[in-house]
Amino acid sequence: MLMPLIADERPTIGQIFPTLLLWRASTLRDSVRSAMRLLALFLVAGLIPSAALAGPYDFTVVIAPTPMATAKLAALKDGFTVAVSYFGDPSEAAVKRSDEGGLIELARVNVGLPAGGGQASISGAGVRRERLGWLTSTGPQVNINVFTRRRGGADKIVDCDFFQDTVVVARRAPVRLACRLVGEK
Repeated sequence: MLMPLIADERPTIGQIFPTLLLWRASTLRDSVRSAMRLLALFLVAGLIPSAALAGPYDFTVVIAPTPMATAKLAALKDGFTVAVSYFGDPSEAAVKRSDEGGLIELARVNVGLPAGGGQASISGAGVRRERLGWLTSTGPQVNINVFTRRRGGADKIVDCDFFQDTVVVARRAPVRLACRLVGEK
């Protein structure tokens, strides 16, 4: 509780301290809010890769369909699936632990997006870390494929870019993949 000051008296530290605490708390709270707003603005503008703020195997994929692809998928009430496979090349000692393709599987992640595409945050929380020691020095890699959810039929109607590289490269900036209708130029 603040004590009122008499006009001719100098305030004591006991009178000033609570006021300073209230002022500092509100200033700090306002500063944190301002910093969070700036951070959100920078993330949305793409000035800071969102993966830079996530776990060591998390990254962002941006799906950019053409207007024709968006319209067709929306008419079919369909959307996109971003399919991510984490894997690595086996070290000499771990070759016997590799799968039939000669790779060490670490995780699989699927994320759904609407017909208009957009940003998918890929979580590497499921990466089997106990297998990381089985990899060569190249480290963990990712393969990213995009396809429709096929709610409108079994036929392939979109042709999307794909990505395959190390997790380090995927985390540098959002991975941007374009999608178009099959046959669209």
